[in-house]
This record gives sequence, structure tokens and C-alpha cells, in this order.
Amino acid sequence: MPFALLNRRPALSGLMQQLIIVSAAAVMFLANLGSIHIDNQPLKDIDISTLRHRLTFVPQDPVLFSGTIRHNLDPILEFSDSECLTVLRRICRNQPHWDLSTLVESGGSNISQGQRQLIGIARAVLRRSSVVILDEATASIDMESSMEIQQVLREEMGEATVLVIAHRVEAVKGADFAIVLDKGKVVRSGPAGEVGEGIVREALQGES
Repeated sequence: MPFALLNRRPALSGLMQQLIIVSAAAVMFLANLGSIHIDNQPLKDIDISTLRHRLTFVPQDPVLFSGTIRHNLDPILEFSDSECLTVLRRICRNQPHWDLSTLVESGGSNISQGQRQLIGIARAVLRRSSVVILDEATASIDMESSMEIQQVLREEMGEATVLVIAHRVEAVKGADFAIVLDKGKVVRSGPAGEVGEGIVREALQGES
């Protein structure tokens, strides 16, 4: 169930927005009314370690470790080499020189931000969490590759709830529902296709 959050003109810095997202999530977890379920299980009944496994957050600049790409995809060795390589080939198909033994320096200092984002997304696909949050996760990836990755995400995460936070309308194509923020306020919401068309119309009207 893809869900989109389009942030047109952010009122706060990226770091502050992430802090707010985390804080809002904490409030939701402690809500007295209603309930949140992951895999049909109430959130209040899920221990922290299990929750971390079921929820994956991919930031604009993913955290990478000094070591191989294989180590960065699967730090705790949950998956086989074959599984890691399959995901690497699907997400990073435009990086044909990469393999599982390719070295990554601390923080990914030897590769571009777009390449770091590819590894972060590949890691999320490999984990197949029930809830995936992509925060500007394709902002530094070229449009063609971004569209290809979106198709892979739809195929690989069809059963997951995917929350996409982005500035580009193209980054949330295919989402079921979208919310548009302008300076921290909700200005539009509804089916993603209709919301996207509305944004394009507004942009064209502004140029005329």
C-alpha cells in the first residue's frame, strides 16, 4: 500500500523534519484511542526488536559502513549471498561494475550520494519489512533510474505499506494516496493520481 507525502516548500530543515516524524511516530505509538496494527498485530504488543525488523527507514543520505557492499546490504548476515546479489542487480543495475565484494569507505565517502541512496534502497528491498519509509530516498538518483526503482519497489513490496516523502511528483507515481504539504500545512490530499494532476495544473497556470 504505497502512501505519498509531497513536501513542496518545507518550513523546517531536513533534520528537524526527521525529528518531527520520529516524534509524531512516538505519539502515535502511545495513543490512548484507536490502534495501529502491523501484520494484523497491535503495535502495543510488538516488542522493540521485532518492530525494528518490521519497519525500515531509508533517509536521503543512508548510513553506510566501512566494508563491502555485501556488509552494507546485510550487516547482521540474515541473508545469503545469492539473495544479496539478486537485490543488488535489480536496484543497482546501472552500476555494472559493482559486486558484493566492492569496497565502501566509512559513510560512503568514496561513492556519490546517488550511489549511497541506491545501496540504502537495496537494503530496504532485501529486508522486506512490513512498513518502509522512504525520505527523499531517490532525490539524487537520475529520473530514469528512479522510475525503474519505483517499478521494482512495486513488484517487491506489494504487500508492504510504503510511505514516500518527496519533493518531486514523479517520485510518488503509483502511490495509492497522497498528501501535499506547503510550509508545514496540508494543502491537498487524495488519490495520488488526482493530486499529481492538480499540482501539474497549478504549475502550468503559474507559468502562463
